[in-house]
Amino acid sequence: MAKLALIRPHPSVQDIQFYNSQEIGLANALAELGHYVDVICIGPNNKFEKQNIAEFENGSVSRILLPYKKLPIIDLIYFPKLSSFLHEQQYEFVHVNEFNEFVTYQVSRFSKKHKVPFVYYQGMYKQFPGKIYSLYQIIYDFFCLPSVKRHTSIALAKTSFAEKYIQEKGFTNTKVIPVGLDTKKLVLPDTHEQDFAARFAIPTEHTLVIYIGSFEPRRNIELLTNIAQTLKDEPITFLYIGEGELLEGAKQFKQTHQLENLLLPGAIPQSELAAIYERAQIVLLASDYEIYGMILLEAMYFATAAISTLNAGSVDLINDDNGCIIESKDLQTWCDKVKELSSSTETIGNMSKYAQVFVQDNLTWEKVAEKYQAEILDPNLSEK
Repeated sequence: MAKLALIRPHPSVQDIQFYNSQEIGLANALAELGHYVDVICIGPNNKFEKQNIAEFENGSVSRILLPYKKLPIIDLIYFPKLSSFLHEQQYEFVHVNEFNEFVTYQVSRFSKKHKVPFVYYQGMYKQFPGKIYSLYQIIYDFFCLPSVKRHTSIALAKTSFAEKYIQEKGFTNTKVIPVGLDTKKLVLPDTHEQDFAARFAIPTEHTLVIYIGSFEPRRNIELLTNIAQTLKDEPITFLYIGEGELLEGAKQFKQTHQLENLLLPGAIPQSELAAIYERAQIVLLASDYEIYGMILLEAMYFATAAISTLNAGSVDLINDDNGCIIESKDLQTWCDKVKELSSSTETIGNMSKYAQVFVQDNLTWEKVAEKYQAEILDPNLSEK
């Protein structure tokens, strides 16, 4: 069919063993439809490297690590040889993340010169925070944004929040393409029940409440640990998985308050998360800001009811049938909701069922890729 480039212009190196890469998830699904897809990103050694990720009957996925440079002061990157590389590889379509990355401006110039259609995929729905980033945004909007607007085939958004944000920036041809789920990475082994029981000594009568993600300030880890403390006498176990600057503080809190109902195992490989989702009844996400919230998507796929703050992902994923959105960070409100769901088998059962059906019917990468091909690729490639 076509040769596609999916560009991840992020300054962090992504470990695909521990992280469910959205770019590779979309790439795999598009390759199964017959496309040849390269995921372009940075690597740990800042050297060119090509990694073969997957082969299909009429398509393939490769990961291209390109040398990059960082912009002064600000934590953003660009690829010095990007335009020449894209031209040499003869890509027929280019997809890049976020309109306000300098790499997106690079792609817009390439698109103009070589008449190759490109789209960007917007997740952020607020301006960069901080004085330096705000100054960058002002400069970018003046010098670079006109080119991006002029040459973008269509502006894609991960959520309705993100679509509203780019419309406010002046983009008129917009469309929401939701983030999908790579279900192949969430396969339950035959021994998942035994493996889970051996690793986590959780009483069978306990409701399991989970959080999976970074231990960082915007995730309100203190609220999550306080919920565990407040409900320590209830038949509920809290399993919070991940690493980050606040993990040691959470461990100290657990020790100080002798919380046997709170488990903090650190990071766990993606391949082992399916058994945890399968056992859990409730997932918590208390973030101040969340571009999407893959934990919600993954947990709902395994019929886990979600309780989340109001953010871009939760608004599009959660409704009254499959979970709860709590707009405040009030501890008692969160505790009451956890306790209410854990004590009602019927309510949590119905929520779990609707959560699973919603994701399976709409939000696997296979479903998203079909929409992407029909509404994005086919119209743009037919015009060439």
